Amino acid sequence: MKKNAQSSEGLQRISDLAADIGVAMVTTLDVSSQLLTSRPMMPLEMDDKASLWFFTSNATCHGLALDRVNVSFAEPKSASYVSFSGRAAVVSDQTRIHALWTPMVKPWF
Repeated sequence: MKKNAQSSEGLQRISDLAADIGVAMVTTLDVSSQLLTSRPMMPLEMDDKASLWFFTSNATCHGLALDRVNVSFAEPKSASYVSFSGRAAVVSDQTRIHALWTPMVKPWF
């Protein structure tokens, strides 16, 4: 029987792989849906709804179509690979930002 990635076990496996690998490649489209752009990003959290949380600047998101994104992780040495698609949104909630803030983020901002 195949496990659905939405199951709690499947989500935990994805979360564990993402935590072990660390850096993700986040791929977005520009607003014309013509140009794919990938950038390395470090996820700070995967919540119980399978949402990955990253810090980025508003300028980085300007001109991107966030309704279709891909996030992928790869660790060839252990043959661990995860890739999934979804939607992104910019969240400027100061309470959420404070909750996710770490000293590792400070040099980037």
